[in-house]
Amino acid sequence: AQLRLNTLVNDDHINTWLTLQDVKKGSLNVSLQYFSLAKQKSALEMIERKNNEMIKGEKLSKALLVCYIDRCLNLPRSKRRSQEPNPFCRVKVESTEIKTQTFESQTNPQFEHTSQILCINPIHEKLKIDVCNAQSKNEVIAYFEMPIKQVY
Repeated sequence: AQLRLNTLVNDDHINTWLTLQDVKKGSLNVSLQYFSLAKQKSALEMIERKNNEMIKGEKLSKALLVCYIDRCLNLPRSKRRSQEPNPFCRVKVESTEIKTQTFESQTNPQFEHTSQILCINPIHEKLKIDVCNAQSKNEVIAYFEMPIKQVY
Protein backbone atom coordinates (compact mmCIF):
# COMPACT_ATOMS: atom_id res chain seq x y z
CA ALA A 1 0.00 0.00 0.00
CA GLN A 2 1.22 3.50 -0.76
CA LEU A 3 0.17 6.94 0.37
CA ARG A 4 1.75 10.21 -0.67
CA LEU A 5 3.12 12.09 2.34
CA ASN A 6 2.21 15.51 0.95
CA THR A 7 -1.46 14.42 0.99
CA LEU A 8 -1.20 13.83 4.73
CA VAL A 9 0.73 17.07 5.35
CA ASN A 10 -1.84 19.11 3.42
CA ASP A 11 -4.91 17.47 4.99
CA ASP A 12 -3.52 17.19 8.56
CA HIS A 13 -5.60 14.02 9.07
CA ILE A 14 -6.56 11.10 6.81
CA ASN A 15 -8.81 8.10 7.41
CA THR A 16 -8.68 5.85 4.35
CA TRP A 17 -8.52 2.31 3.00
CA LEU A 18 -5.27 1.34 1.31
CA THR A 19 -5.08 -1.52 -1.18
CA LEU A 20 -2.44 -4.04 -0.16
CA GLN A 21 0.27 -4.90 -2.66
CA ASP A 22 1.70 -8.30 -3.62
CA VAL A 23 -1.48 -10.14 -2.56
CA LYS A 24 -4.54 -11.18 -4.60
CA LYS A 25 -6.89 -9.07 -2.52
CA GLY A 26 -6.94 -7.16 0.72
CA SER A 27 -7.03 -3.69 2.12
CA LEU A 28 -5.91 -1.85 5.22
CA ASN A 29 -7.85 0.86 7.05
CA VAL A 30 -5.53 3.55 8.42
CA SER A 31 -6.10 6.75 10.31
CA LEU A 32 -3.09 9.05 10.12
CA GLN A 33 -2.27 12.41 11.64
CA TYR A 34 0.60 14.71 10.77
CA PHE A 35 2.14 17.03 13.33
CA SER A 36 5.15 19.18 12.61
CA LEU A 37 7.83 19.60 15.25
CA ALA A 38 7.06 22.37 17.71
CA LYS A 39 8.75 23.95 20.71
CA GLN A 40 5.54 25.11 22.38
CA LYS A 41 4.01 22.98 25.13
CA SER A 42 0.57 24.02 23.87
CA ALA A 43 1.19 21.84 20.79
CA LEU A 44 0.95 18.77 23.04
CA GLU A 45 -2.50 19.84 24.21
CA MET A 46 -3.61 20.20 20.58
CA ILE A 47 -2.35 16.68 19.83
CA GLU A 48 -4.25 15.35 22.87
CA ARG A 49 -7.50 16.96 21.66
CA LYS A 50 -7.12 15.58 18.13
CA ASN A 51 -6.25 12.11 19.42
CA ASN A 52 -9.34 12.09 21.65
CA GLU A 53 -11.52 13.05 18.67
CA MET A 54 -10.04 10.33 16.46
CA ILE A 55 -9.45 7.41 18.77
CA LYS A 56 -11.48 6.14 21.66
CA GLY A 57 -9.47 3.88 23.96
CA GLU A 58 -5.75 3.39 23.49
CA LYS A 59 -3.67 6.55 23.86
CA LEU A 60 -1.21 7.50 21.13
CA SER A 61 2.33 8.65 21.81
CA LYS A 62 2.82 12.40 21.60
CA ALA A 63 6.57 12.75 21.98
CA LEU A 64 9.77 10.88 21.36
CA LEU A 65 12.31 11.20 24.16
CA VAL A 66 15.89 10.46 23.14
CA CYS A 67 18.13 9.93 26.16
CA TYR A 68 21.90 9.55 25.73
CA ILE A 69 23.87 8.19 28.67
CA ASP A 70 27.53 8.93 28.16
CA ARG A 71 29.24 7.74 31.35
CA CYS A 72 29.27 7.70 35.14
CA LEU A 73 32.09 9.00 37.28
CA ASN A 74 33.14 7.95 40.78
CA LEU A 75 30.42 5.40 41.46
CA PRO A 76 30.52 4.11 45.04
CA ARG A 77 32.07 0.74 45.82
CA SER A 78 29.97 -2.02 47.34
CA LYS A 79 29.53 -1.33 51.07
CA ARG A 80 29.54 -4.98 52.06
CA ARG A 81 32.56 -6.23 50.14
CA SER A 82 34.38 -3.02 49.26
CA GLN A 83 34.42 -4.12 45.61
CA GLU A 84 33.96 -2.05 42.51
CA PRO A 85 30.41 -2.36 41.19
CA ASN A 86 29.22 -4.06 38.00
CA PRO A 87 27.14 -1.07 36.90
CA PHE A 88 24.34 -0.75 34.39
CA CYS A 89 21.62 1.88 33.93
CA ARG A 90 17.85 1.50 33.78
CA VAL A 91 16.14 4.27 31.82
CA LYS A 92 12.45 4.48 32.74
CA VAL A 93 9.43 6.48 31.64
CA GLU A 94 6.16 5.13 33.06
CA SER A 95 6.01 1.41 32.16
CA THR A 96 8.78 1.59 29.55
CA GLU A 97 12.17 0.45 30.81
CA ILE A 98 15.41 0.13 28.85
CA LYS A 99 18.66 -1.26 30.25
CA THR A 100 22.19 -0.44 29.18
CA GLN A 101 24.95 -2.99 29.01
CA THR A 102 26.61 -4.04 32.27
CA PHE A 103 30.27 -3.27 32.93
CA GLU A 104 32.45 -5.50 35.07
CA SER A 105 34.15 -3.96 38.13
CA GLN A 106 34.08 -0.28 37.18
CA THR A 107 33.45 2.95 39.03
CA ASN A 108 33.75 5.06 35.85
CA PRO A 109 31.84 3.12 33.17
CA GLN A 110 31.52 4.64 29.70
CA PHE A 111 28.05 3.56 28.54
CA GLU A 112 27.64 5.60 25.34
CA HIS A 113 24.04 4.36 25.21
CA THR A 114 21.07 5.93 23.41
CA SER A 115 17.49 5.15 24.44
CA GLN A 116 14.43 6.17 22.43
CA ILE A 117 11.17 6.20 24.37
CA LEU A 118 7.71 7.10 23.11
CA CYS A 119 5.87 9.25 25.66
CA ILE A 120 2.09 9.20 25.91
CA ASN A 121 1.73 12.17 28.25
CA PRO A 122 5.03 14.08 28.39
CA ILE A 123 3.58 16.92 30.44
CA HIS A 124 2.98 14.56 33.39
CA GLU A 125 5.60 11.82 32.92
CA LYS A 126 9.03 11.57 34.56
CA LEU A 127 12.35 10.34 33.26
CA LYS A 128 14.10 8.17 35.83
CA ILE A 129 17.60 6.79 35.40
CA ASP A 130 18.76 4.23 37.97
CA VAL A 131 22.41 3.23 38.14
CA CYS A 132 22.38 -0.34 39.44
CA ASN A 133 24.93 -2.89 40.59
CA ALA A 134 24.45 -6.26 38.89
CA GLN A 135 26.76 -7.78 41.52
CA SER A 136 24.33 -7.08 44.37
CA LYS A 137 20.93 -8.14 42.99
CA ASN A 138 20.55 -5.00 40.85
CA GLU A 139 20.70 -2.72 43.88
CA VAL A 140 20.24 0.96 42.95
CA ILE A 141 23.50 2.74 43.80
CA ALA A 142 22.59 6.12 42.29
CA TYR A 143 19.65 7.66 40.44
CA PHE A 144 18.41 10.73 38.61
CA GLU A 145 14.80 11.88 38.17
CA MET A 146 13.33 14.73 36.15
CA PRO A 147 9.89 15.64 34.80
CA ILE A 148 9.94 15.36 31.01
CA LYS A 149 8.26 18.76 30.67
CA GLN A 150 11.51 20.31 31.97
CA VAL A 151 13.42 18.94 28.98
CA TYR A 152 11.98 21.55 26.61
